Amino acid sequence: MAKSAISITLEADLVKQIDLLAAEADRPRSWLLSQAVVSYLQDQEDLVEALTRANDAKDKTISSAQLRTSLGL
Repeated sequence: MAKSAISITLEADLVKQIDLLAAEADRPRSWLLSQAVVSYLQDQEDLVEALTRANDAKDKTISSAQLRTSLGL
């Protein structure tokens, strides 16, 4: 996959924390930030899907009590 360089400005304390984690993982700062962005984007996609399904009248939802009952809990 092709890569593109970007530039961001962060608080100095956040950069120090990123550098410490990257050093502990024996990875470059860019690798750690890339992993963080991928994780964030996946979480956002999941959130959008959940909200879309929660607002879809055709998509049946059940309460947590109904779920526990159906599982015999």
